[in-house]
Amino acid sequence: MQTVVSTEELARRTAANPVERPKAGREYRKQFPQAVTQADEGGDLDFLRAESLQNDPAPVQDKK
Repeated sequence: MQTVVSTEELARRTAANPVERPKAGREYRKQFPQAVTQADEGGDLDFLRAESLQNDPAPVQDKK
């Protein structure tokens, strides 16, 4: 597929829609890009994998 869009039109569109980094604190929006694994590794969050849980220095204790 080939499109014909002038350089001026591309510059106008780019100026009208600047790319802004999402603002994220500590919630999912910040964790996802930092912790998601690639498709060949299962596409999961790395801290939910069994290997990472075994290496956790302070596992969560069940409350009684």
